[in-house]
Amino acid sequence: MRNLVDQTRILLSFCVLFLFSCVSVPVGAVPESDSPTPLIIRIGLRRALSGQVYLALTTRQAAGQLTDAACSQPVADGPEGSRWTFRLVPGGIEIEKDEAVLGVFPGPIRLDARGGGLIEALSPKVRSPRYRGGIEISVRKSSRKNYLGAVNALPLEEYLYSVLPSEMPLSFHPEALKAQAVVARTYALQHLGRHKADDCDLCDGIHCQSYLGYDAERDKSRAAVDATRGEAIYYGGRLIYAVYSADCGGHTQSNEDGAMSRSAWSYLRAVPDRSDDGPDYCSGSRFHTWSRQFTLYELKRSLNRSPIARVGSLQEMRFLDYDPSGRVKTVELIGSREVKWITGGQFRQIMGGERIPSTLVTLTRLPSNAYRFDGRGFGHGVGFCQHGANGMAAAPQSFRYQDILKHYYQGVEIRPFPGTGSFIETKP
Repeated sequence: MRNLVDQTRILLSFCVLFLFSCVSVPVGAVPESDSPTPLIIRIGLRRALSGQVYLALTTRQAAGQLTDAACSQPVADGPEGSRWTFRLVPGGIEIEKDEAVLGVFPGPIRLDARGGGLIEALSPKVRSPRYRGGIEISVRKSSRKNYLGAVNALPLEEYLYSVLPSEMPLSFHPEALKAQAVVARTYALQHLGRHKADDCDLCDGIHCQSYLGYDAERDKSRAAVDATRGEAIYYGGRLIYAVYSADCGGHTQSNEDGAMSRSAWSYLRAVPDRSDDGPDYCSGSRFHTWSRQFTLYELKRSLNRSPIARVGSLQEMRFLDYDPSGRVKTVELIGSREVKWITGGQFRQIMGGERIPSTLVTLTRLPSNAYRFDGRGFGHGVGFCQHGANGMAAAPQSFRYQDILKHYYQGVEIRPFPGTGSFIETKP
């Protein structure tokens, strides 16, 4: 019986492939329209959907349309609530609609919710269930196994609806949320094509910007994105590298000191995060001041995880110098076998961000031979300070989001970007 089912599926596959075989389509063909076409961004769903051999999707509030994405040829339609399953099999992706086999396709294959609906993942092993736009499924290969990769293609502004609450607390002041929306938009535009090898622009993790799909959206995030729709940050006519961190600890860091480039970028200069006679704008953060204590053994155990910090039995640690913002630049490690020097950023990375929240830190050796680290802030401290933005917006001066952005990014202008995306520069 199984052999008969397999033979039937193979026959159906050949029929479908014959009916919907790709034809040559002009590259870059644009449909005639008087209305501007929104910029579509492609997000690789690494955390959420990718890595599996079976996916089940359905559409909500709209009918579904399945398309062979390799040549934009329609494959099938289905009413709202139809169950579309994608199974990795020899030869490609086997597709079923409501348990009826449509065939085996080499991929990529795309499911869209027509008319602005949502696509919901029904598979049990998914992190984020619902998405705007379309979901494109393809066969991915790794050294260990083949699997199904998933890409969410949707308008940039709708992508930001989800990014904003994933990157900044929605309890923050509306002007801070607007500032973050412009920063996130600029960051996304400047990094388009970052994951070109995976046929997408960005991933859904913190490597790019955290993206959790429709279920992360809130009214406040949509309002902040809509209020700044299309706005991006420029310096000298080019998109800036819009880096940001949670809490700069009262003073931001210049990009070259934060190991982001050997050359100094004029818009990423270290600036104080306070008014002349007031507290730090970012003082509302729970990480604004912090203290940690580790024994020599605990430090040695953590540092030995990295070859660049392995010195044998750790005997002493010193902070040798600091940059103009007060962050440690060079850490000296004296061990039983050798002496090594690493940067403050490398030290924080090895120890972990929760254990050493920032490099704006001092070091004290205690009589017990333990070390106490007293620091301020959370993150690298370069560029936009999220807690500082919230403090600026709530300050007596009531800074607007444009003023906030121009404080953290020196000498920039904020203006709309062209809608096609062809202007994008890939370097700061």
